[in-house]
Amino acid sequence: MDAKKSDWKKFRDSLDNWRERYLKRKNEELMSILKKKDLDETKKFWDIAEFQKTEIKILRNCLDNYTRLNLSLHMALMKKCGMIDQEDIKEFSAELQDMLKEI
Repeated sequence: MDAKKSDWKKFRDSLDNWRERYLKRKNEELMSILKKKDLDETKKFWDIAEFQKTEIKILRNCLDNYTRLNLSLHMALMKKCGMIDQEDIKEFSAELQDMLKEI
């Protein structure tokens, strides 16, 4: 689906905020791993390494190589991964919102 110009502009304007909000949550999750008293330091290290490996893949899938033509795909991935939610998409076109509600 080729995105409307207004959807494309809103997406680009929102992207930094969405990424930072998502990474804030993920950084808090990392800190909670570090604070676990029942894990030794080696386990914490490897848990964090695995966590980051997973998150890097999610970030690349959601944020790399987006275009106006694949905007709906990237937003669908972002929604599926918890980077955005229904509240974030309420200002987009009804067509895009309807497509994303299915996810």
